[in-house]
This record gives sequence, structure tokens and C-alpha cells, in this order.
Amino acid sequence: MDKIKKFLCEHEDKANAEFQKGLLVTNYYVYGVKTRILQQFANVMAAEGVNPDTIARDSFEEILLAGMVIAKMKIAPSEKIKYFDNLVEYFDNWAHCDMIVSRLKRMESESEYFESLLTREGVFVKRSGIIFIMSHLLKNDVASSLTKILSVKDKDYYIQMAQAWAIANAGVYDYDYVYKLLPSIDNKFLRNKAISKMCDSYRISSLQKEELKKLRIK
Repeated sequence: MDKIKKFLCEHEDKANAEFQKGLLVTNYYVYGVKTRILQQFANVMAAEGVNPDTIARDSFEEILLAGMVIAKMKIAPSEKIKYFDNLVEYFDNWAHCDMIVSRLKRMESESEYFESLLTREGVFVKRSGIIFIMSHLLKNDVASSLTKILSVKDKDYYIQMAQAWAIANAGVYDYDYVYKLLPSIDNKFLRNKAISKMCDSYRISSLQKEELKKLRIK
């Protein structure tokens, strides 16, 4: 048993695994290793110079671990992209996208690569592009970021939920822009879900929430 498999077996948490499987759908085995523990192990592996391409793709945690190692490696963003591109095709659930991509900080120089994911095959490849733009670019350029995110015309649930999440976050940064944008969104699920997410946010005022509710498609 290699070092990683030994670590996963030693830290397997069946109760947490069942909880996680209630939150996501994946074809991979889930050990239920707590994220904090997995991140600590990833930090050590990155410090030791472990090549993320050598980490097996046999379980939910191994893919997540490889992504965490990539995020922690002290190499140029362009080099990180090569490792990430070898990994992203293995994503089969929202957690891989969200938990790995959100950790890829100071990668703005590679924004063209992540934007290219929006037009590639695969629900979770596309979602990874959306999550990167939302997490790392949206705040500084709401209009351009949302235009790119909404260019993905895919009715898949996980794509539309990511888009709705991005719209809701954009509403915090530039409420007026998003308020004017919403009526142009004809997709009932997407518009109403974005409004619901904004109404759930404590960063949106009560008055704004009342305005938003009037834009729902019945």
C-alpha cells in the first residue's frame, strides 16, 4: 500500500463519507476524510515536491488531494495549468470543481485557459470554468465576467446552479447592474434561482429583496 492509500485508510471516516454522499453524486469511492485533514496532508506533499500527476484517480479524495497539491505548489501559474488540465477531466461532481478551483489563487494570468473550459465538453469541466471566473475575476469586472459565464447555454442542473450562484454574488458587488440584467434572462429556472440566492444573502438589503422578488418568472 502506497503512502497515500495508507493515509486515506488511516483517516477513513465512514459516517462522514455517508454524509458527503448525501450532498454529492460521484462514481468514485468516498473515504470520508475530513477536508481539514486532507488539506494538511496536501500541504506536506506539496512541500515534498510530489508530482500531482502521480496521484491515483481512484477515489473522491485522491482527485481532491491532487487538486490541493496543485494549488499549493510553488511553481508558475502556467505550469500549474498543465497539471490541472490533466486532472479536470476526472471531475464527476460539483465538489471537485468548487473545492479545487476556489483554491487556485493568483492564477488570473491564466484566465484565458479557464474561459476556454466554458466551451469544452463535460458538465464539470464547464462548471470549473464558471467557478474560476466567479471566484477570481467576478469582483473586479462584473459585466465581463457575467457575460462569459452566461455564454454557456447548457440546461444541466450543475451548470445552471453555478451560473445562478455567480449572478447572486455579482449582485453583492454591483446590485444595479444585476437588477437590470435579470429581466433579460429568459430561463425561468436560472433567473428564479439567482433571485432566490440573492434573497438568501444577508448582504442584500430587505428593500432590494422586495424589488428582486417582483422579477421572478411565475
